[in-house]
Amino acid sequence: MKVSIYGNKVFGYRAPKNFNSHFVFKQFTIRSIAHIVSGIFDSRTRIDRFVKTVEIHEECYCLFFHGDNIGHFFHDIFFPFYVRYRQNPKPVYFSFKGNRFFYDFYSAAIGALSLKELDGQFIYQYTNVHITPEGRDLKEYDNYENVCIEIKESCFRNLQIQENRFRNILYGRTELARKKLLGVDQRFLEAHNIELLHFSKLSFYETVRLMAETKNFIYVVGASVFYLLFLSKDVSVLEINPAVNNSWANMFGMDRLCNFSVFITQNIQATDTPEYKNIAHDSDVIFDDHIRHEILNLLAHHQKSIGEHS
Repeated sequence: MKVSIYGNKVFGYRAPKNFNSHFVFKQFTIRSIAHIVSGIFDSRTRIDRFVKTVEIHEECYCLFFHGDNIGHFFHDIFFPFYVRYRQNPKPVYFSFKGNRFFYDFYSAAIGALSLKELDGQFIYQYTNVHITPEGRDLKEYDNYENVCIEIKESCFRNLQIQENRFRNILYGRTELARKKLLGVDQRFLEAHNIELLHFSKLSFYETVRLMAETKNFIYVVGASVFYLLFLSKDVSVLEINPAVNNSWANMFGMDRLCNFSVFITQNIQATDTPEYKNIAHDSDVIFDDHIRHEILNLLAHHQKSIGEHS
């Protein structure tokens, strides 16, 4: 496939509907008559004629993502790419807009030597490039659980991390703008040896190390579904959903990687974020007796399962 890329503009590729909204895809060739005419009316396709062009003739992949949601990134971009890459490994040209967390994940999963970052100041012209399709539902792939385990083990190996599970972790998104867990009972957490963490402030290495040490994981639904990748089937997980079951883990397959359960709460409060204020499943969640009860059940179930296997 012959494709040209400049910043977030991709020429010569007809993207499927709703494909990678972070980029502008145009079917016509760069600097063709169609491109020149388009540039007159559409500023998004214009390119300065003095921009340097870099030609890439090797067989390779291109991956684009300029967002910051690791859940979307893993399901939509990474997994569909990886199932193809593992069968036909080639160099990977990528653009993550400087997102270190994404880069560190890619590097740990496939190796840094395979990665080549695109410089937004240049035009890249490819003669043999694979742009992998987007996805979302891991269950579309018959062996997705084994593929997920393969990715996990590769990350553990490259980061020199070993599984040693002893921690009870709560991620309540308390540092984020929406779907926050409000009024967290610190005394309750301390009494049951539960750590409240802020994952959005952690590096990729710190995140993976913590997940490799986690035996019970409680979290509010969201991008945290990605962290299930680094658990195992003997880890008990409680996902808290405001208003309705909007669990990506249930819908798209990550629930099979651990001992997973969902709790739906109606004790919610509209988020302060204006664009999500009227969306019930994006509401903040009140930490109440129902959540305490669910957490205690989770801890007890995990302890019982350990006894049955000892």
